[in-house]
Amino acid sequence: MMVIVEDESDITALIGYLEEEAPDDYAGSYLAEDGQLVVLFTRALDEHGARLAQHFPGVRIELRNASYSLSKLRALARELEAAMQRYQDVVAVGLDERRNLVEVGITDIASSTALSLRRRFASEPVRIYEARISPAHQ
Repeated sequence: MMVIVEDESDITALIGYLEEEAPDDYAGSYLAEDGQLVVLFTRALDEHGARLAQHFPGVRIELRNASYSLSKLRALARELEAAMQRYQDVVAVGLDERRNLVEVGITDIASSTALSLRRRFASEPVRIYEARISPAHQ
């Protein structure tokens, strides 16, 4: 469904509206390669599209389905950021709204920390990857 973005203030207002009005359904947003604003929802695309068209006339977006809400991803990210405090080899945590998951960078993908995190988050939208740290950043 397409709903048209005139300028950046429209995008900022739209995202604020979504986070406030649809926290359980809003799953994030991003700009596609062609510059198109893509907004993700876990359900009810038509309902959300109609509401956006009413509140943001003239804002053009593409709506897509996603599995996890942004609030769930943020909660997972907070939990994983706490792991950064406990485990020295966890060096990065970030949200990937386009792929609808949380990414965790760890210096040794074969470590007991990586194994522990894989077990703990096996059924969650979490991707653990090996992060390479240059000597200047250690």
